[in-house]
Amino acid sequence: MYKFNIYDLTFILRGFLITIGLCLGTMVISSPAAIIIGLVRAMKSKNPIVKSVQAILTLYIKAIRGTPLMLILMFLFFGFPFIGINLSPVSSGIIGLSVYCVAYLAEIVRTGVESIAKAQWEGAAALGFSYLQTMQAIILPQAFKIMLPPSASFFIGLIKDSSLCAVIGFVELARAGRVIVEKTHQSLLVFGLVALLYFLICYPLSNITQKMEKALNA
Repeated sequence: MYKFNIYDLTFILRGFLITIGLCLGTMVISSPAAIIIGLVRAMKSKNPIVKSVQAILTLYIKAIRGTPLMLILMFLFFGFPFIGINLSPVSSGIIGLSVYCVAYLAEIVRTGVESIAKAQWEGAAALGFSYLQTMQAIILPQAFKIMLPPSASFFIGLIKDSSLCAVIGFVELARAGRVIVEKTHQSLLVFGLVALLYFLICYPLSNITQKMEKALNA
C-alpha cells in the first residue's frame, strides 16, 4: 500500500506557498482598483457623468457581491471558451479572485470615507482646501484607520475562499491535499495537515487584526 512520504509533503507545501502567493498577488492587483472605485462611489457630486459612473460601479459591485465566488471562477474557466477566450486555471483563479476582491474592498473604502464626520469636510472647505487636498490631508488618514481592520479580516477570508480555485484545477493548498489523498487514501492525515497549514496562515493574521483594532481604538 502506498504511504504518505516526503515527496507528498513537499507537494502540499508547494500548494501552501502557491495559496499565499495567489492571495497576496490578488490583493496587490485589486487594491488600487478598489481604492479608486471606492473613492468614486463616495464622491458627493451632482455631475451627470459622475452619477452615471457611480451607477455603473454600483451595479458591478452588487452583481459580484450577489454571485458566489465559485460561479465566477467556473464562468471564467468553463464559460469563456464558448466565446473564444481560453483561460488557464492560473489566469482564471487570479482574475476571478481579483474581480471578487475589488467589489468587497471598494465597499470597505467607500464606507470608510463616508464614516468621516461631515464637520471634517466643512472645516476643510472653510480653510479653502480643494477636494483632493481635503482627501489627502484630512479624510484618508482617518478613513485608513477605519478601513484597515475589515481589510485584514477580508484577507483572512480570501485565503480560505481561495480553496474554491480547486474546482477549476488550480493546484493550490486544497487541491494539492485532494491530489495526495487520491494517491495515498490517507484522508485523515492529509486533510488534517492541510487544515493545520490553513490555521498557520489565518490564526496569526487574526491575532494581528485584533491587535490593530485595539491599537486604532486606543
